[in-house]
Amino acid sequence: MMLMDKDAQISRFWEKYTAKARCYGVKEKNLRWYVRHVEAYIKAHHTRLALHTPAILNEYLNAKCRNIWLKDWVFSQIVDALRILFVDLLESLRNTLLPKLMSGEIRVTI
Repeated sequence: MMLMDKDAQISRFWEKYTAKARCYGVKEKNLRWYVRHVEAYIKAHHTRLALHTPAILNEYLNAKCRNIWLKDWVFSQIVDALRILFVDLLESLRNTLLPKLMSGEIRVTI
């Protein structure tokens, strides 16, 4: 199996994310905002998403919640965007990648 280049991997990640968001009924006009919320979360941390813990997510959301200028509906949108990311998308990736890692079909070099 050939490894995809980084740009292709990133593109595929966002394709999967937006497809999953559509499955949850996120309207096309709101998809870009969901992506922006997830991008902001990713940029706020320098750790691979697969290594994030509930505590990291909780800390991020608490910081957002303390922003007095953030409207309630925007905060709800951020929570929903991150729920799609962590509960659905990463769970799906873990279910497909973990067996391949365990079998040696995919090798990780650090």
